[in-house]
Amino acid sequence: MLEKLAGYFPVDAPRANKEKIRSDVKHYVWDNPYLWKFYSDQVIRRCIPDEEIPSILQFCHASTRKDWSQSLDDALWAHRTAFKTLLRMSPYRVVYRKACHLPVEVKRKAYWAVKTCNIHYDSVGEQRKLQLQELKELRLETYENSRIYKEKTKRYHDKMISRKEFYFSQKVHLFNSRLKLILGKLKSRWFATKVFAHGSVEIQSDSTSKRFTVNGHRLNPFLQNSTTLKEVEEIDLHSSS
Repeated sequence: MLEKLAGYFPVDAPRANKEKIRSDVKHYVWDNPYLWKFYSDQVIRRCIPDEEIPSILQFCHASTRKDWSQSLDDALWAHRTAFKTLLRMSPYRVVYRKACHLPVEVKRKAYWAVKTCNIHYDSVGEQRKLQLQELKELRLETYENSRIYKEKTKRYHDKMISRKEFYFSQKVHLFNSRLKLILGKLKSRWFATKVFAHGSVEIQSDSTSKRFTVNGHRLNPFLQNSTTLKEVEEIDLHSSS
């Protein structure tokens, strides 16, 4: 193939172009009338002439295939006119992994639109910084409101607690006790023998004389009826008169 192209290659061509031809020609095989190319995936494909490209595209993209044939005039391009990205590939090849090149005009407009949308980098950064500061203020206000709510709830709860005062020899109720000192059900009446400053009370049973210390929250004053019992006469209704 190199000998066939030698007659058409300029004699005064730069050496770099000649070396490029020598490095690329090893991937091609000329089998008259077709030109074949060896690809990196070990597949041999036939190179299509330029005049056959429109007919192939019209066949592949007919009206039954989303009317792509109407855009063929705008879709015909050349590799040398395609703008490459920083990866040395066109956006189409980056996305679809195929060597499809977009026209320079369309790509120029796309990059122009991106540049127009992000032209003020300083103002965009300042706006982003303000948004982050607003989010931080909202978070701090949330923490502050939560603290105020807890304080108000605690004050209301403490206000509803009834203060109990115990004194020596007072009768009290003991309930919900977890102490296992006495087997069986605890009696409801106890005597307070000693009251401590930290809220604990030492109580004593009126029957067993056992003493132990409990928390004052487990005790309630025992309100005894002040009326005294009187002797009554018992009458048997079943006895004969």
